[in-house]
Amino acid sequence: MPSAPRTLLTPSSDLAATRAAYAPLLGEPMIHEDYYLAWQLGDLHIGFAPGGGPHALAGPTPFWDVPDLEEAVVALAAAGASVRQQPMDVGGGTRTALLTDPDGNPLGLRQA
Repeated sequence: MPSAPRTLLTPSSDLAATRAAYAPLLGEPMIHEDYYLAWQLGDLHIGFAPGGGPHALAGPTPFWDVPDLEEAVVALAAAGASVRQQPMDVGGGTRTALLTDPDGNPLGLRQA
Protein backbone atom coordinates (compact mmCIF):
# COMPACT_ATOMS: atom_id res chain seq x y z
CA MET A 1 0.00 0.00 0.00
CA PRO A 2 1.20 3.55 -0.64
CA SER A 3 2.74 5.54 2.17
CA ALA A 4 0.47 8.58 1.76
CA PRO A 5 -3.20 9.09 0.92
CA ARG A 6 -3.89 10.16 -2.67
CA THR A 7 -7.40 11.53 -2.08
CA LEU A 8 -8.88 13.71 0.64
CA LEU A 9 -12.68 13.94 0.62
CA THR A 10 -14.60 16.46 2.71
CA PRO A 11 -18.33 17.07 3.10
CA SER A 12 -19.75 20.39 1.91
CA SER A 13 -23.12 21.96 2.68
CA ASP A 14 -22.73 24.47 -0.19
CA LEU A 15 -20.37 23.72 -3.08
CA ALA A 16 -20.52 27.27 -4.45
CA ALA A 17 -19.46 28.69 -1.08
CA THR A 18 -16.76 26.03 -0.75
CA ARG A 19 -15.43 26.89 -4.22
CA ALA A 20 -15.36 30.61 -3.34
CA ALA A 21 -13.55 29.92 -0.06
CA TYR A 22 -10.86 27.63 -1.51
CA ALA A 23 -10.27 29.22 -4.94
CA PRO A 24 -7.95 31.96 -3.59
CA LEU A 25 -5.72 29.23 -2.16
CA LEU A 26 -6.07 26.45 -4.75
CA GLY A 27 -7.05 28.27 -7.95
CA GLU A 28 -9.89 27.16 -10.17
CA PRO A 29 -11.17 23.62 -9.51
CA MET A 30 -10.70 20.90 -12.11
CA ILE A 31 -14.24 19.62 -11.41
CA HIS A 32 -17.21 21.76 -10.43
CA GLU A 33 -20.50 19.93 -10.80
CA ASP A 34 -23.69 19.88 -8.72
CA TYR A 35 -22.53 16.61 -7.14
CA TYR A 36 -18.78 17.22 -6.70
CA LEU A 37 -16.04 19.86 -6.48
CA ALA A 38 -12.35 18.96 -6.79
CA TRP A 39 -8.80 20.20 -7.17
CA GLN A 40 -5.73 18.17 -8.14
CA LEU A 41 -2.56 19.28 -6.34
CA GLY A 42 0.31 17.17 -7.59
CA ASP A 43 -0.51 13.62 -6.50
CA LEU A 44 -3.24 14.73 -4.08
CA HIS A 45 -6.88 14.90 -5.16
CA ILE A 46 -8.93 17.17 -2.87
CA GLY A 47 -12.67 16.70 -3.26
CA PHE A 48 -15.83 18.08 -1.67
CA ALA A 49 -19.20 16.34 -1.82
CA PRO A 50 -22.64 17.56 -0.72
CA GLY A 51 -23.71 15.78 2.45
CA GLY A 52 -20.45 13.85 2.50
CA GLY A 53 -21.19 12.05 -0.76
CA PRO A 54 -22.11 8.37 -1.06
CA HIS A 55 -20.27 7.55 2.17
CA ALA A 56 -22.04 10.34 4.15
CA LEU A 57 -18.67 11.52 5.47
CA ALA A 58 -18.81 13.60 8.65
CA GLY A 59 -15.43 15.29 8.13
CA PRO A 60 -12.25 15.20 6.05
CA THR A 61 -11.38 11.62 5.18
CA PRO A 62 -8.15 10.35 3.60
CA PHE A 63 -8.45 7.72 0.88
CA TRP A 64 -5.50 5.50 -0.02
CA ASP A 65 -5.21 4.05 -3.53
CA VAL A 66 -5.00 0.26 -3.49
CA PRO A 67 -4.57 -2.19 -6.36
CA ASP A 68 -7.22 -4.63 -5.07
CA LEU A 69 -10.04 -3.06 -3.05
CA GLU A 70 -11.61 -6.26 -1.74
CA GLU A 71 -8.23 -7.67 -0.67
CA ALA A 72 -7.34 -4.45 1.17
CA VAL A 73 -10.72 -4.37 2.98
CA VAL A 74 -10.30 -7.98 4.13
CA ALA A 75 -6.70 -7.38 5.30
CA LEU A 76 -7.56 -4.22 7.23
CA ALA A 77 -10.66 -5.79 8.80
CA ALA A 78 -8.57 -8.79 9.89
CA ALA A 79 -6.11 -6.34 11.48
CA GLY A 80 -8.82 -4.65 13.56
CA ALA A 81 -10.44 -2.03 11.31
CA SER A 82 -14.25 -1.96 11.08
CA VAL A 83 -15.95 -1.90 7.69
CA ARG A 84 -18.35 1.05 7.55
CA GLN A 85 -19.13 0.90 3.81
CA GLN A 86 -18.43 -2.14 1.66
CA PRO A 87 -16.71 -1.58 -1.71
CA MET A 88 -18.99 0.37 -4.04
CA ASP A 89 -18.88 1.93 -7.50
CA VAL A 90 -18.81 5.74 -7.27
CA GLY A 91 -18.67 6.39 -11.03
CA GLY A 92 -16.02 6.87 -13.66
CA GLY A 93 -14.58 3.40 -13.09
CA THR A 94 -13.68 4.23 -9.49
CA ARG A 95 -14.60 2.06 -6.53
CA THR A 96 -14.24 3.01 -2.88
CA ALA A 97 -14.74 1.52 0.58
CA LEU A 98 -14.81 3.15 4.00
CA LEU A 99 -13.50 1.65 7.22
CA THR A 100 -12.72 2.99 10.67
CA ASP A 101 -9.61 2.29 12.68
CA PRO A 102 -9.84 0.98 16.27
CA ASP A 103 -10.26 4.57 17.53
CA GLY A 104 -13.13 5.30 15.13
CA ASN A 105 -11.12 7.44 12.71
CA PRO A 106 -12.22 7.16 9.07
CA LEU A 107 -10.01 5.20 6.69
CA GLY A 108 -10.90 5.35 3.00
CA LEU A 109 -9.73 3.04 0.24
CA ARG A 110 -9.93 3.78 -3.50
CA GLN A 111 -9.35 1.62 -6.58
CA ALA A 112 -9.47 3.25 -10.01
